[in-house]
Amino acid sequence: MIIQKSNEHSEKKQPNQRDWPTINNLLNIQINSIEQISEFELDIIEISQEIHQFIYFICDNIVGRQEIVTQTFYAFLTGEHQLLIGRTGMAKSLLARQIFECFDGAKVFEKHLTKDTTPDNLFGAYDMVKMKHGKMIHNIQGSIVTADFAFLDEIFDANDMLLRSLLSLLNERKLVNGEQIVDSSLHTVIAVSNYIRASETLEALLDRFIYR
Repeated sequence: MIIQKSNEHSEKKQPNQRDWPTINNLLNIQINSIEQISEFELDIIEISQEIHQFIYFICDNIVGRQEIVTQTFYAFLTGEHQLLIGRTGMAKSLLARQIFECFDGAKVFEKHLTKDTTPDNLFGAYDMVKMKHGKMIHNIQGSIVTADFAFLDEIFDANDMLLRSLLSLLNERKLVNGEQIVDSSLHTVIAVSNYIRASETLEALLDRFIYR
């Protein structure tokens, strides 16, 4: 069972936040000289130290989940997605939100999924003007498409049609909705559930979550 520590411990000073795109850009840096190699190595060491500080900070608030927290940071660093499955009361939501707070300036999309959740709840409301002309186009502003990170709570409560619509977004970082094809800035999704169910769509969905 995961418990949150008392306020005395949870008020422990949080490490300085780092703008998350800086980390991502650093991993793609081109090294052209010995001086750049030295600078690159120093930056990697600094980032590694900061990541460990965040891991220790989060694990100090959520007990017994260091392995999961570390795995989550692996997902962020590799640009992959993570699926957490566990019974109610395991603080899965708290864990995800605390990790998101480590990345200053990142846009986070959160949604609790149910059997009644529809594509416009994730990808944005339909454009009414274009709908009058027979086109179903999402207004993606503020949706999961334009987010950096996303938290999908109770993902397996969603119907298979909705989960199928997520496949290209998770794998190719593209919203594919008929003639509407939009590149997404989505970096990593953390999805959680209290259970797992079996279906053909879910098998494809699980393939999108490298870390689980």
